[in-house]
Amino acid sequence: MHKPASIHLLALLLAIVGTVIAAYSQASHAQQAMPVTVMPIVKIAIAEEITLTGGLIARRISNLSAEVDGIVREIHVDDGSVLSAGAPVVELDTDIAQINREAAQADLAQAQATLQESIRRHAELERLKDQSHTSLTSVEAARAQIAIDEAARNQARSNLKRTETLLNKHKISAPFPGIVNRKLVEIGQWVETSTALVELIDTQLLRLELPVPQYYFQSVHENTPVQIRFDALPDQPFESTISAIVPISDQSSRTFRVRIDVDNREGKLAPGMTAKAVLRLGTQSGVESLVAPQDALVRKPDGSASIWVIDEVDGVTKAKAVTVKLGRSYRGGVEILDGDLREGSLTVVRGNEILRPGQSVRIATELGAQY
Repeated sequence: MHKPASIHLLALLLAIVGTVIAAYSQASHAQQAMPVTVMPIVKIAIAEEITLTGGLIARRISNLSAEVDGIVREIHVDDGSVLSAGAPVVELDTDIAQINREAAQADLAQAQATLQESIRRHAELERLKDQSHTSLTSVEAARAQIAIDEAARNQARSNLKRTETLLNKHKISAPFPGIVNRKLVEIGQWVETSTALVELIDTQLLRLELPVPQYYFQSVHENTPVQIRFDALPDQPFESTISAIVPISDQSSRTFRVRIDVDNREGKLAPGMTAKAVLRLGTQSGVESLVAPQDALVRKPDGSASIWVIDEVDGVTKAKAVTVKLGRSYRGGVEILDGDLREGSLTVVRGNEILRPGQSVRIATELGAQY
């Protein structure tokens, strides 16, 4: 038997009403869903990193002094002066040194004249000997006198070189490029060889010293990569490597020191600045870990932590809280040791503070994971 037309019409109306109700429900859900920002969980090899704090020191600090005694005649620098290698620093009075050099020059001239006379006398006696007008003894004595006068000439020449060297040492120059930290003498002051004239600091190549826990002694080596951030320049990271390891442990702190050379030719840094350095100690070959973004963590008063992940339930996007066990921190992420998570799971990194279990959400932004 054929069903009455009224029944067919009723079924059609019910289907239309159901479709309208479903569409309204979905629209209502879309309006009530909370917008969130998500980031995926990734699986990567984690390089073990340790963060340390240290201070910059100058690689070279020198208290310049003179190699001769004297009175300060000129000072070419002041506190803060920037010097290149060989730049003049201090000059001592040279009056006595110049007199000594002139006397040495006169002694050398006299010695050279005496030697020339000895040579002439010997040549004359040689001619007389050939003519049998002089004795062989006189000729040999003249030859010996030449040797004596040559020695006197050489001594006078050495004395002149010594006086010239001492004269030059009355001018003190910078042995390396740097900045004058302190001027320690004034014009007219008598200084001795032990008197410090200025304190010169090499600022072109600085050194960062870090105390490393002795636990990492076998893991740290020269050329270990380091990223440095100075408190004075927080937005300008410096990439470098460990330059030297001082393998002597401090018994009180149970640490040993490492040194990192920092190029400062641009003059952005200064000795005494503090910095945080991240030492990258490498990865375990073939070992990968699940890593979630730090911003996805929701920590609880009891010390536990959870992460909100996106879950599809009957076609509806909802947030689900997953309790996790955390491992190492790594470049804005954290290692997941245990928890119902897998690679590619989307975690909520913004808006997760006010989520409730089973709450409907809408993905407003999806960020890529970069570690």
